[in-house]
Amino acid sequence: MAKRGNKKREDDLATLDQPASSTSKEFADTNTAIIEYFESIRHEYDCQAEQKTSFENRSGILLSFFGVMFVYLMDKVPIKDVIALSNTPLTFVTLLKILSGAIIYLGFVGTFVLLLLTIAVQKQKVFDVKKISNTMLEEDRYKALVRLSMSYQDAVNNRVLLNDRRGWLLKLAQYSFIVTFFAAALYLSL
Repeated sequence: MAKRGNKKREDDLATLDQPASSTSKEFADTNTAIIEYFESIRHEYDCQAEQKTSFENRSGILLSFFGVMFVYLMDKVPIKDVIALSNTPLTFVTLLKILSGAIIYLGFVGTFVLLLLTIAVQKQKVFDVKKISNTMLEEDRYKALVRLSMSYQDAVNNRVLLNDRRGWLLKLAQYSFIVTFFAAALYLSL
């Protein structure tokens, strides 16, 4: 009985794989790689979505640490003290302290802006499921896969550009954060 049930299931699965039209049958009999390309493009689409999430998570962590550092340094490096140093006689140590104080404040602004730009919501191309119609559901399998592949490819290309920009902004934010940290260390050590 179990063998008979498995055989029926195999027959049912085989009928699902049957092409819907003669064009589809020709497609099924040829040795094209459309399915492999489609799966590859769809996988890259998913990878780009994960990369976007990764950039946002790292930016959020850096933004949290940045906030803690900002609160701490605003107490230790008041802007009025940095401005007051410019009215004192200029020595090498005073110059270093003025420069490091200015870099701290510029670094805070720069890092904050870069992190916000990294996590800012941007319009991304997605596969528009609203455009799927009954006629599309009945069309030739080969044509449907080509159409889907092209749609996913456009979306992937868009996401790659946006993720490259996010990566560049996050890298700049990290450099700005590091410069701010070393400027704060210099200011506090003088």
